[in-house]
Amino acid sequence: MVKNGKQKGKSTDTIFEKYSYKNKKPPLAPMMSWAKSKNIRFRDAQGKFVKGNYRTIGFWLQKRIFAQGISPTLFFTKPFRRAYNALPDQLAEAYRLDIELNLKTNK
Repeated sequence: MVKNGKQKGKSTDTIFEKYSYKNKKPPLAPMMSWAKSKNIRFRDAQGKFVKGNYRTIGFWLQKRIFAQGISPTLFFTKPFRRAYNALPDQLAEAYRLDIELNLKTNK
């Protein structure tokens, strides 16, 4: 749900602007096909299937993603941090200085 005109989801970097849904909802067709491939269905409180086809589920997913966003998976960040923390201190310091120098010269 969008509260006070702002989404609850985490903001994305400008690098991922293509996948940012701040002003528009995500496309419906991929939501429908994803729900169908995962065989996702609506259920009531007793666990029984209820009315609602994949188009309805797609609309629900659209609304949910627009309002709440999708949490990042950090599939690269977590292993990188683990490996970086395992580096010897001298090598980690040299790497940090190299990155700093690179950032300063490539503005």
